[in-house]
Parts: sequence; C-alpha cells; structure tokens
Amino acid sequence: MPSPYLRGMIAGLGFEQIGVSYKRDPRTLGQSKFNLVRITQLGLAAVINHSVAPLRLASFVGAAALLISIIGGLYFVIEKIVQPDYPRVFASVYVLLLFGIGLHAFLLGIVGEYLLNIYLILRGEPLAIVEDALNFRADEIKL
Repeated sequence: MPSPYLRGMIAGLGFEQIGVSYKRDPRTLGQSKFNLVRITQLGLAAVINHSVAPLRLASFVGAAALLISIIGGLYFVIEKIVQPDYPRVFASVYVLLLFGIGLHAFLLGIVGEYLLNIYLILRGEPLAIVEDALNFRADEIKL
C-alpha cells in the first residue's frame, strides 16, 4: 500500500520555501487521531520515502563488521602464535559469524542502492523544473 509523504513531495519540487508563523486556535471538538504509533509511522515514511540514509547505513554497518572481523581474525591468529593453548573453536566461530553478518549487510546495502536507482528511474520525476526559458518558445522546450 503506498504511503506518500506529502511534506517531502512538496519539498522535493525544488521551489523556494518560506515559513509562515501563525497562532493556532485550540481544538474545539474531539481528540487528535495521531497517537504515538501513527506519528512514528509518519516519521518512518518520511525517512524511507525521501532518504537514502537507511541504505547507506546498511552498507556502512556491513563494512564496519567486515573490518572488525578481519581485525579480530588477525588478533586471534597472533594470539594463537603467542599463546599456543588458546581455544581454537571460540576464535573461528566468532570471526566466521561476524564476517558472514558483515558480508551480508554490506551486500544488502549494495543491492538496496541498485534498487533505489531503478526506483528513481521508474518514478519518472523530472530532473529539473524550468521556471523561465530565455531565447526559446514554450513549445520548443522538451522535458
């Protein structure tokens, strides 16, 4: 089910915006239907529909987990050389598990970036909004 975020769509048009302050009268009838759950859903719709931050976060977390697993693997190899009676099973399970999780998160972030690019192409939003054209007739401009 589509959940458009109107404020983000308006901001995405690219026109100059200004704030208008006004005094809101208190509600005369009933209660607001926006409880904590609905406000949270609205905030999530804003972040998911108009931000690439969740996708980039998955990639960065995956890359960080990969880096930590490589450092951990090197640490356990050095520890095994320095202290030969170090338990082998703990080190291998730790490194392999963290490496697998990191690799999956990193690859999911990359696949998410590809899907985002496909989505943006299919959405078909104009790359620019032409407000005024010089030296062209209106029927000559093709967007």
